[in-house]
Amino acid sequence: MSPSTRGQAFNRLASVTLSWISNRNFWIALLVIVAAIISGHRLLLGKQFLEDWGIYTHYNNFAIFKSSFFHLVQGKDLYQLHLADHFDYYKYSPTFALLMAPFAILPDGPGLFFWNLLNALALFFAMWYVPLPSDRARGAAIAVLFIELITSLQNSQSNGLVAGLLIGAFAIAERSRQGAASFCVVLNAFVKLFGAASCTMFLFYPGKGRVAVWSLGWVAALLFAPLVVVGPE
Repeated sequence: MSPSTRGQAFNRLASVTLSWISNRNFWIALLVIVAAIISGHRLLLGKQFLEDWGIYTHYNNFAIFKSSFFHLVQGKDLYQLHLADHFDYYKYSPTFALLMAPFAILPDGPGLFFWNLLNALALFFAMWYVPLPSDRARGAAIAVLFIELITSLQNSQSNGLVAGLLIGAFAIAERSRQGAASFCVVLNAFVKLFGAASCTMFLFYPGKGRVAVWSLGWVAALLFAPLVVVGPE
């Protein structure tokens, strides 16, 4: 193959690749497939018994999140070890345990798949909503994050959701929708506390008083949301 032919082939390949990563539907389909493959693989790895710790699954983080909803409803202490259900401690808020309800009520297979898919799509749509100059730039940014996202999904972590809420808050604030942006920040804090640090971005936007009111309202709503399934005591 001559150098000119190789150059033409490379240019065609680059053109096709760029057209793919610039296509929103391509990314959505890819993320659905990746979430399904990863979830299926972790389930097929089965369970094992760890001495002094009990049963361990290869999707232990999801097992922790799923069990937290039932522990909340049953009035159990969320922050004790529940070795009959999972390995390690629960380190999130009671509100997060409540929000796991749609995944917890499903069998492990569908629940794990939809949990991983939520994390993948939360990050994807947040990145796609960022005011970048073109879909090609958005696709390239997502491609850079793709490997890290796969690692997070393999461990059924909440990192995709946390990153999606953080980036989404910025993207929404850039469109002057401060109420929705503040909801993303507050919800992020109820998932992982350090997500609250993203509230500092509102220092660079107008309407700080309005944002504060919105934020206090969201905090109150999410703080008391677990009362839906537990008593005030």
